[in-house]
Amino acid sequence: MLLPPLEGRTTQVIDVEDVAAFVVSATVTGAVNAIGDVRDLEDVLRTVRAATGHAGSVVVGTEERLVAEGVAYWAGPRSLPLWLPPDMRGFMTRSNARYRRSGGPLRPLDETVEHVVADERERGVDRERRAGLTRTEERALLDALAR
Repeated sequence: MLLPPLEGRTTQVIDVEDVAAFVVSATVTGAVNAIGDVRDLEDVLRTVRAATGHAGSVVVGTEERLVAEGVAYWAGPRSLPLWLPPDMRGFMTRSNARYRRSGGPLRPLDETVEHVVADERERGVDRERRAGLTRTEERALLDALAR
């Protein structure tokens, strides 16, 4: 499994059902960051691996090598989800304090991940996608990074 650089990287995950519940019942106005708590990206990916039962090897690519191999940040074709350029690390450190004070729910990460994994399996993990690496692209990159 190919992963982006992890050291010092964070992410914020929120379940869409939590956001929907907040929007329907919110009594506040103005800007509210409806987003999860700041978490280490490595911990989130470890949770995803556990939920999928992945026990295979993991290769963490370097920033320079991934860019040189044509891997894109964040989303779109040939991208690694949740990978941001080094100068955008602050993007995944937004405060959700107002959301939480306003009654915004945050279910446990493992519960959200379990729902996502179940949905992915139900819709077919090998289906065509508009973002990310295809299985073939990931395998080719893993081979290239091993050289």
